[in-house]
Amino acid sequence: MTDTDWIGGGVTAIGPLCEAVGLAVEPDVEAPDGVTLWSGAYAAVAFWPTCEEQFIVEAGQAEAWFADYLYGAERRRNARVVDGYLLLAFAQPVAEALHSVVRSVELSTQICRKHAVWPDAGGAWRRLDAVTVLGLPTGVTAASGEPGWPVLDDEAASLWARIQRSGPKRAAEAEDRRP
Repeated sequence: MTDTDWIGGGVTAIGPLCEAVGLAVEPDVEAPDGVTLWSGAYAAVAFWPTCEEQFIVEAGQAEAWFADYLYGAERRRNARVVDGYLLLAFAQPVAEALHSVVRSVELSTQICRKHAVWPDAGGAWRRLDAVTVLGLPTGVTAASGEPGWPVLDDEAASLWARIQRSGPKRAAEAEDRRP
């Protein structure tokens, strides 16, 4: 199987799952070769091809690139949090010797959720079921449009305006200093 075959197979498997939850391919994002990104109002999924020999290095590069993307997405959305799902994709099941390393990367809480995925012998990408945003039951569909926002009283509206203006961290620090 060539690189193009398994990468295309992964993208083909993930695409409908992303579309079912309101995520669409981001065609204009400058991404490294082979990387595909889907995003929506609340989440982003990055499919990042890797190999066993370069896994640790590429996982770090993928995490850094995705962190930059997520930060920019949150800035464009006025500090609304965007859930990130980084799919570190292998051409085949990972060797037993690498399982503990892969698991430690998956368990890292830095930046976003991370999953190692690969096709089984029959070409099915079964590990995608573990990706929270993609593992929703078939009958569930994405909400359309913006979520309905609550009506805020004056104090809450003022706090929300500070969050929008200065970001959540600075607004929280200012709120902490209030008498």
